[in-house]
Amino acid sequence: MGQEKITRQLTAIAKRQGEVVEGVACAGTEVESLTFKVGVKTFLFIGPGSIRLKLGPSLSEAEQLAKMDSARYRVGAQGWVKIAISDGDPPPLDLLQRWIAESYGLFAKRIKKR
Repeated sequence: MGQEKITRQLTAIAKRQGEVVEGVACAGTEVESLTFKVGVKTFLFIGPGSIRLKLGPSLSEAEQLAKMDSARYRVGAQGWVKIAISDGDPPPLDLLQRWIAESYGLFAKRIKKR
């Protein structure tokens, strides 16, 4: 599966969440990324060769995957996870779908509390 097809699939998943605004971060640079926001908070970045999202309940799952496959999964500060997307062997789409919904939910919940 090619990078463009994966990007289209992930974009469709992100847009299925409620009140999502698509944008671009770092336009014109080598790290240019599509962004998906709820309110003013970005819950998903799709960049060249990787995606970044924030996890809460699934963070321990991401940490386990990072231990098994550190080239693909990287857990960073404050629950942010970077996932490498390669053309020949993408991560499971159902996993990405679940994690995108979780990342969205973390930020949507904050907005509704205000």
